Amino acid sequence: DEKTRQGGLIHEFWKHTIGEYYTKKGFLVTYEHSLNGKSVDLVIQKDSKKVAIEIETCKSNPLDNIEKCLVHGFDYIISVPTSKDCEVKIRNALKAKGLDKNPKIKVIHVFHFPIQ
Repeated sequence: DEKTRQGGLIHEFWKHTIGEYYTKKGFLVTYEHSLNGKSVDLVIQKDSKKVAIEIETCKSNPLDNIEKCLVHGFDYIISVPTSKDCEVKIRNALKAKGLDKNPKIKVIHVFHFPIQ
């Protein structure tokens, strides 16, 4: 399908790997959570906290995904770059927008998550 092709195999692999990681840690995990016609790759919930997770290959604009999640009031937003270049791009974009100090936004490289 078009959405899978756009995200690609790397995106899908990490989305499911990270979803499994949080499921095993006792989180309720929702894949492709719908937000007014857009979607978030993963939403994890535990206790009263609701966290949006976006897997980033940087084929789209990662800042758009972060801002979309900020508007919808998640407790935290985790942007997960799949490469070092993508991580640098995300961090630079956050800094340019003055969002690099926002405590709700975390950038965590995929290799911080164990492969099951």
